[in-house]
Amino acid sequence: MENTPRSQTKKLKYNQKNLGADDLFEVFGYYKEYIIDGKLIGIKDCEKPKDSLFGYYSRKDFIAENNIILKKGKVIKKGQEYYTRVYPFCGKMKKNIN
Repeated sequence: MENTPRSQTKKLKYNQKNLGADDLFEVFGYYKEYIIDGKLIGIKDCEKPKDSLFGYYSRKDFIAENNIILKKGKVIKKGQEYYTRVYPFCGKMKKNIN
């Protein structure tokens, strides 16, 4: 680890402990990002996913069966392809990761 940049060193320590967002931060809820062709269209609040996957690993592809109305009035039209990713809303840090 002698030549490892500082940012990567912290990342390695974090991964060695296998800590998730629930372990490090207070989680207030979850939200789903709606993305079309790599562009973020909007977000919507959601429940905690049953599979407990977040970020890229929670990606699911869909074709809209009905119009989907997101926050700030954005709409995904019926028949349009899109994908979603789930993220936690995090608050204060619970403990130090060092």
